[in-house]
Amino acid sequence: MKHKTKRRLRTVAANRIVLYDAEKRMRILLDATGVDGHASIVLFSKRGHSIQISVQPDDSFGISLIGRKGQDVAELGVSPDGLPGLILKNPEGKLAALLGHLSGAGVDQPTLILFKDGQPCWRAPIQDRKKSRRKH
Repeated sequence: MKHKTKRRLRTVAANRIVLYDAEKRMRILLDATGVDGHASIVLFSKRGHSIQISVQPDDSFGISLIGRKGQDVAELGVSPDGLPGLILKNPEGKLAALLGHLSGAGVDQPTLILFKDGQPCWRAPIQDRKKSRRKH
């Protein structure tokens, strides 16, 4: 009969940890080196795509899906006020869709905006142009 020994749990303390695969490619990055409060976890695919989970100095946080060229293709985030938002981009990195609680320019409500060639082409709810031109 084998004698079971108790293993002590150990704590690893670091502000950055990088894990590599068998081919010495970076696959996982845990990074808390930002003196401003930025911290992130990034998982890298073998083909160059990645997903990043991060918190920002202003207390916002989000998940970014990143293409091979390093550009964000999708972002899901929450503002410091707790308001969610979703941004989708086309392969060239231009805006394709935006869903979220927008403020400013007379809009302070959940909004969906679709883009064509990076320019807004449709939105809901439809902004009342007369109200947005009036000064309160």
